[in-house]
Amino acid sequence: MPDLSQPPLPAARADDPQAREPEADETLVDLRCSVIIFRQDEILLLHRTDADEWVLPGGRPRPGESMVSCARREVHEETGLSIVPGRCALVLEVAAPDRGSHIVELVFLAAPVVTDYTLHEGEPGRTPVWLPLAEIGSIPLRPPIGGHLRSFVRDSRASAAYLGNVWRPAAGGEDEAGESGDGFDRASP
Repeated sequence: MPDLSQPPLPAARADDPQAREPEADETLVDLRCSVIIFRQDEILLLHRTDADEWVLPGGRPRPGESMVSCARREVHEETGLSIVPGRCALVLEVAAPDRGSHIVELVFLAAPVVTDYTLHEGEPGRTPVWLPLAEIGSIPLRPPIGGHLRSFVRDSRASAAYLGNVWRPAAGGEDEAGESGDGFDRASP
């Protein structure tokens, strides 16, 4: 549900340098995958000590890496935990028109594979911490999604299925370029 308490971002003006058409090799959207992991009344966060900010563990997928694999790898690299990402909890955007950046983040619910919740610092300047949920409103969480995170403690079913890679060759063979249509198998349910 959109946040109606915030005014919409203004439309880009034609004379705005950010409104130019991107070149073919420019990245239009920065994709990130992150994870929500609870341990009783605590949530796993990373404290960015250089900026004194808090973030969910996660990062950018490598070429050819699925979103779930990215989330699993990033959490292990940043915290030492092995996890099983489950349902997609949130999809959010961070669009900063003044910087020309646009991030889309898939946030998964996950559970550790083992019951040993010992954390290991994996990246300099990012300290993994089990933070009590009661403190989430008093920290600089980026992006500011603390209220949404608390809602998943009450109802973890409030999420969407992650379907993964659903590309399938289209029925009817290949086109002149040797490609099979748009990759969506419309005969499947």
